[in-house]
Amino acid sequence: MPLSKAAPTTVIELQSIRELTDETDSPDIALQFLIEYLNMLPRRLQRILHGLRGSDSEASMDALRSLKITSAMAGTHAIEAECRALEALVRAGNFDAANHEAATLSASVLDLFEGRDQVYEHARQDLLQVEDTAS
Repeated sequence: MPLSKAAPTTVIELQSIRELTDETDSPDIALQFLIEYLNMLPRRLQRILHGLRGSDSEASMDALRSLKITSAMAGTHAIEAECRALEALVRAGNFDAANHEAATLSASVLDLFEGRDQVYEHARQDLLQVEDTAS
């Protein structure tokens, strides 16, 4: 995987990845989850945008929940919060506002995806450091 050029401004709280490591007893599993989360961001975003553009409540909510839950697990709480805000708009049937607000989510997701290599490496180094201090 080639290195992305810029570090993302979207923040990942590494404590979430540490907790996943503790729960699974495996930094490899936690890092694999992080890789899959980061690599699936564009697909998840497209599902959300497609649902919103089509004013499809069910598809929008399904896609938003998927990204919200995995973002919470990955520690990207800003993206999780953006999904929550969009869910409220969809529940209210306000697809015009949801489509407008989706620009913020799109920017955050694309920023994180473009910086995924730095995010992964930072998490990997953090977990190695945690393992070293635990030894």
